[in-house]
Amino acid sequence: MKEKRKRDMEKNLPRKQRRKLEAAREKLEDDSEVLQGNDKSKKENAGISPVDLAYRRAKAVKAVKRAADVGKITRRVEKKSKHPSQKTQSRMEEMRELFQSDRSEKK
Repeated sequence: MKEKRKRDMEKNLPRKQRRKLEAAREKLEDDSEVLQGNDKSKKENAGISPVDLAYRRAKAVKAVKRAADVGKITRRVEKKSKHPSQKTQSRMEEMRELFQSDRSEKK
């Protein structure tokens, strides 16, 4: 009964706290696997948790976007040619020819 109540309480937690709980559980499981298997190949994540790292990255992306919208950061504009390249034109012509030949074969 306590487990059911505990799961219900966890469902009502904010997303960030749920993610932290999940990450902590996964870390405990990984640690227990390492201790049981004596596997030295896995590196232990000392320091920042993966959830916190993901939130930091998301905030950084959002801040860059906000700064670009305000005008503090100018985005690099890639130069696009107005005319499609010769390679793509020849490819289009080739596809048209194939299409026309398929249509004529069906008739």
